[in-house]
Amino acid sequence: MLKVTTALAADHADVSLTGSIDESAWKDLSACLTALKACRKVRLAAAGVDHANSAGVGLFRDFMTKLSADKEVEIERCASALIDYLHIVSNLFGAAEIVSFHVPMRCPACNESAEALVAVKDVRGAAIPSLSHACPKCKAVMEPDVILEDYLSFLDHAGG
Repeated sequence: MLKVTTALAADHADVSLTGSIDESAWKDLSACLTALKACRKVRLAAAGVDHANSAGVGLFRDFMTKLSADKEVEIERCASALIDYLHIVSNLFGAAEIVSFHVPMRCPACNESAEALVAVKDVRGAAIPSLSHACPKCKAVMEPDVILEDYLSFLDHAGG
């Protein structure tokens, strides 16, 4: 189940997504669109998305297309669950700009999994960027748990 939290400020709105984006998400996403009707700038934090399925992704794409049609939308801390779908659904975020995203990491020393937060500005244009992330368990240097060149290919067509 998806939880959508909205906080309105004078010049923007902060939206936070947590949980699963599935076929039950439209009610909350639709309510969010209504709440943000008069807003011109939206910062959407998506770190809390832990799962998505194809039905939910279709609803989410419709939400993002409508949201970004007349608003400046920045996506911060985009969960790897959404980046995985972005490789399949190129217009998943409508006209929104991805500012930062998570990369799955694995520790070669203790096999711990974690995610590294990466700013788009730090990796865009780099051949294959180097990611340095300390393991939260043993402090060894973690390695990407994805083929980085493939994972970052969404940057070729992402906003920003």
